[in-house]
Amino acid sequence: AIGAAYGIAVFESSGRVDRNPTVYSREASGPAPELVVTTTSADPAPGPVENLHVDNNGVDLGQARIRFTVPQNAFAYTLTIQGGSFASPTPVPRYLLPFAGQAGTEQSILIRDILEPAQDYTILLTVISRGGATSQAQEISIRAADMDTYPNPDLSVDLPPSSGNGYEQAGLRVWAAPVTDKVLPDGSVFETVPADYQVHNPVFDGTTISLTGAKNDLLSFQLVLEDEGTSIQQLSVSAQVEDFQVSLHPIAFVNTDSGFFPELLRDPQVFYSTNMDENVSAEQHAQSVLVEIYVPKDASVGTHLGTLAVAGPQVSLEIPIRLDTADFSVPDFPTFKLEQNDYGYPNYLATFNALQVVAHRYRAHVNLVPYSQSTRTRMDMYMPDGSQMNEAEYNDFTPGQTTGHWDDFSAGFLPLFDGSLFSQGPWANTPVPGFYLTFHESWPLFAKDHYTTGTKDAFEAFDAAYETTYKGVLADFVQLAKSYGWDRAGFQVYLNNKPNSNDPPFTIIDGSTPWTLDEPFDFWDFRALGYFGTLFKEGAGDHDPVKIRYRIDISRFPYHRGQLDDLVDLAVVNRDLYVFKRLVFDKAKRENMEIWNYGTANRVDRSNLSAAGWVLSCYAMGGRGVLPWSTVKYGSEYLQGVTGNDRQQRALFVVTSDSQSPRVYASYRLAAFRDAQLISEYLEGLRIRGGYTQGQMERLITHYLDLDAAFSISGQYQEDAGTISFDDLTSTQLWKLRRHVLQSLGGGSEADGFTDDGGSLQDAGTDGGADANADSSTSDLDTSDAGADTMASDQSTEDKHSSIEGSCGCQSGSVGFSFLMLFTLGLLTAFHIIPIRPTTRK
Repeated sequence: AIGAAYGIAVFESSGRVDRNPTVYSREASGPAPELVVTTTSADPAPGPVENLHVDNNGVDLGQARIRFTVPQNAFAYTLTIQGGSFASPTPVPRYLLPFAGQAGTEQSILIRDILEPAQDYTILLTVISRGGATSQAQEISIRAADMDTYPNPDLSVDLPPSSGNGYEQAGLRVWAAPVTDKVLPDGSVFETVPADYQVHNPVFDGTTISLTGAKNDLLSFQLVLEDEGTSIQQLSVSAQVEDFQVSLHPIAFVNTDSGFFPELLRDPQVFYSTNMDENVSAEQHAQSVLVEIYVPKDASVGTHLGTLAVAGPQVSLEIPIRLDTADFSVPDFPTFKLEQNDYGYPNYLATFNALQVVAHRYRAHVNLVPYSQSTRTRMDMYMPDGSQMNEAEYNDFTPGQTTGHWDDFSAGFLPLFDGSLFSQGPWANTPVPGFYLTFHESWPLFAKDHYTTGTKDAFEAFDAAYETTYKGVLADFVQLAKSYGWDRAGFQVYLNNKPNSNDPPFTIIDGSTPWTLDEPFDFWDFRALGYFGTLFKEGAGDHDPVKIRYRIDISRFPYHRGQLDDLVDLAVVNRDLYVFKRLVFDKAKRENMEIWNYGTANRVDRSNLSAAGWVLSCYAMGGRGVLPWSTVKYGSEYLQGVTGNDRQQRALFVVTSDSQSPRVYASYRLAAFRDAQLISEYLEGLRIRGGYTQGQMERLITHYLDLDAAFSISGQYQEDAGTISFDDLTSTQLWKLRRHVLQSLGGGSEADGFTDDGGSLQDAGTDGGADANADSSTSDLDTSDAGADTMASDQSTEDKHSSIEGSCGCQSGSVGFSFLMLFTLGLLTAFHIIPIRPTTRK
């Protein structure tokens, strides 16, 4: 009515994507819609804003921000701009302008997309009332931010030239390669690499193995033992760099639909051979060994020298190792999370702990959903003393009860929450950063006993006793955590359940839920999540310093219709993170919400560079975690390779013995995830130290990395967990990015371009300023198989459907997807122009 919006959007609250609507267009045969708009000019004209000023602190390249105090009777704003390419006063696009906040509060408007860096502009701001009355226009001059496009753009890094022909003796060839590349049984490299790769790659120049990292870092490479056609046995391998901890793990091959690929990390061996893998035929001529070197916190900045030795019958080789450390220490607690999702606890706490210990070494953590859609909440693992957790007592609540039964819970998980489970190895005594608590719609009380059948609105569906118990027990847990000092572990309240496919709407049959709470799509689904989010906020209360967050996993981010506003602490988003990047991160910034990305790890017969690309593309956009789903698999068959489906693809952890003496094997892909996660730590350290914006960090990453992405995209189901791949990414690109960041942080030797003065960073200036995410103004728009677990069959997470694989140009730098690309993708998917191949959905 007053020109303050492009129009309105009408949502049918009872509608679902799989049902016909009951609101019709005027051309349809149903009841004609009628829209009545009543306007009035009776509202008084607003006064001018107060304290109008420019605040470019933390804005990005080509942006400017104005701040002011909202006057009385303000409803909306208009802005006109002149300067630069705007020869005359031109309206600022409406999508950049927020509606007015509450009178007397501070509000800001970020002007982006239309400004040229370092250009001066004149802005006229006018306030509008609901009736259309306007204030007197106010003028302010702005200058678009002009910082370097990314940190230290004049810094040039190039892979040093080859300096030797490698090491060969008695038919044995020994060389090294990055952990993101795959060496096949015949010695060839799966990735497309230069012809001289074996003597010239990011970690080996034909003479020396060279690594670059930081303090409190875990650096790794793969050592390759290759014969000339006849196997070589009884080889001993050792590595030493000063007194640093070194570990070696042979990389075992598994069978895939495309042949044998390196995949599982086995126990250290006394002797190695070039054909030691029992899975591979006599055609094996190369065996890789993962070498890991932990750089302690107190290591000096600079160069550290060591040796890798290979000895055996007629073989005695020594390869120099050079390790350069920058003036930076990797934080014990990860700032970018590698959460490994799965469903249901194992039978033994020892197995649960073994999974966590293995994951911890790869900067990851395993997070197991402890409840099912049959309403069962697991708390029955066998403890180390042979006793079993008392599940019946843990789940025994009466309506109105406000305290929990935490004895077994505390005894079992305390080492996880205080970090003592990780007393050995790197990042010692660091608590787990992600842990699903047992709160859901049927814990502490069963939803079926307190739900009014047929009620769509969760806010009206439950009785007072249900709410009292939910909030009271949650508050009791917060007090428990405070009493134990669990102030570093990351606790999550997350609702995973969905209705059974044959349930009548809004009923609870056999313990199911009336709403789709994981990957919601109906209005009432989002409203139900809003209801439980409200219970969470009221129950958790002032929980500091306990880190407990309300989490949602969401595959249709734009559809929430405001039902989750200011309730979500952590949103784990599917490929919408790439498709709706701006929308997702604008909302995240307004509401101080952290964003992770969920999906499926790369296939075993595809490059592990995809794992690294996934981490760094997510970090570049502003995400702070990735979550491969359904990552724990039980059974010795995974040691040989499960073909014909995606289960081996999802098996980042293989459990062959769930017992008091468990056996847990890690996927080699975790080494690539870790390598990228550690680069993200360097990047985050540089961002904070230099006061750089997230946009600057994104441009630095995309300057070096080719992050055009391809997704496996479901043709039928938006919630397809999908797989993201980066076919043009190379290990050399990763090395260059790593080198640039570490040289910017400083340290090492001058010969490598490192500075000896601690790496003074260039002044980021006013525009670099503070963290771009620090401004939380609500008006500012900156951008399965679970093995022994009997409840696993209840999870509606492994439905098999045909899907569509599309190649989507997704440059993570700059703006991300254009609307044209999104529209084209929608048409291709709708008309099945993209070729079809089977995958699964989450």
